[in-house]
Amino acid sequence: VVLVSQSGETADTLASRRLAREAGAPTLAITNVVASSLARGADATLRNQEGKTAADRAAPGANRCREAGALQTPR
Repeated sequence: VVLVSQSGETADTLASRRLAREAGAPTLAITNVVASSLARGADATLRNQEGKTAADRAAPGANRCREAGALQTPR
C-alpha cells in the first residue's frame, strides 16, 4: 500500500497504514519528513523533498481517495 503525506503525521493516513499492516500488506510511505510516524511505521520510505504549495490544502482528500482504493480487495 502506498501512503502519501507531506508531514507524515496525517491521522487518516496513519490509520490507513495501521489497517494495511494488520491485513499483512507491505507499506510504502512517501513523505517530506523521514522521522515522521508514517515513515517510521512503514516497510519502506521515499522522501518527497517538495515544499508546501497551494495544492497542499487539497492533498488530504486526495490521499484518502488513493488509500481507500488501495485497501479495497476483490470479492
